[in-house]
Amino acid sequence: MTVAAVSDTIIVAKTLLVDGAMATSEPTRGNFQASGLDAVRLVDLIAKAAIVLAAVIYGCGFLVVSLHRHSYGLAEPNPLRPKVLAAGILFLVFAALPIVIFIEAKRFRSPSLTAHDTGALSAQPLTSIR
Repeated sequence: MTVAAVSDTIIVAKTLLVDGAMATSEPTRGNFQASGLDAVRLVDLIAKAAIVLAAVIYGCGFLVVSLHRHSYGLAEPNPLRPKVLAAGILFLVFAALPIVIFIEAKRFRSPSLTAHDTGALSAQPLTSIR
């Protein structure tokens, strides 16, 4: 999908949401959206985040593929290859994996658990060895 197609989709979505908001006189409360303007902002935010994420994926992939090709002495970059996107996705997955594992391990290791709560035997620290 090209950038022009994404921007056309955003314009159509904004037009439909704003027209839908103008068609109703009272915004619905208790629903996901309070008004059509909030939905337009949400669509705009999601579209911007998707574009930034795609640029980061592409940039990382281009850097990885270019460095790999440079290690073999091939200096000609070819930016329009699917390999660039695949390399970017794999790079970000493998770069984020240790961070996610650390966060999840820290979340499950609660300091409030004691030996009594877990059912484990508690060992007394040795004060002197003689």
